[in-house]
Order: sequence, then structure tokens, then C-alpha cells
Amino acid sequence: KYFIGAQYIAQLGGGDLTFDVDYTSVDEQYSSPNSIEINKLPDYSLVNARIAYMPAEGNWELALWGRNLGDEEYRRTNSQNFLGFDRTLWGDPRLYGVTFTYFLGQ
Repeated sequence: KYFIGAQYIAQLGGGDLTFDVDYTSVDEQYSSPNSIEINKLPDYSLVNARIAYMPAEGNWELALWGRNLGDEEYRRTNSQNFLGFDRTLWGDPRLYGVTFTYFLGQ
């Protein structure tokens, strides 16, 4: 597994505009210590990004973000339940959002 990220901060209107982007690559692996075929997870890659504005006072921040921007279908775990049925926990699909944060005590 490896991760790489970058950040750029620009002055804008008496505050900071922050751009973040990151890339994660996860190699093929097993979701359990007993390396059986049902527990094998294929490799996958994810790209995430975020843009945030914080005014000079620094007591709040507004951010737009996206996760899994390539809409990669990936598995977080594979296993069998106690009855022998296969089960898979899938990773999150492409997500977008807005976050407002207020910093108390600043």
C-alpha cells in the first residue's frame, strides 16, 4: 500500500483557500491471516480531493470534498460466515460533500 498527497494554499479575500488531493494504491492482499482464496482482495486505487476556505480570523472553515473520484469498485473484506456463505464488504462509492466547521475557543 502506498499513499501520496499534495496541498496548495492560496491567499483569497482575507483568508486561505486550501487545495488537497491524494492518491492511495492498495496491492492485492488477503482479508484474513489464513490465506485462502475466498479471502483474497484484488488491488485498487483511490483518488480524493478537497477545497477549503478559512477566513483570516480562523474560527470557521467551509470545505467541498470528494472521495473515490474514479468511482472504483473495491472490496474491503471477503470472508465466509459461520454457515459457509460468502460475504463481501464493499468500499464506498464516489462520494461528494460539503463540511462546515466552527472552531470553539479560538
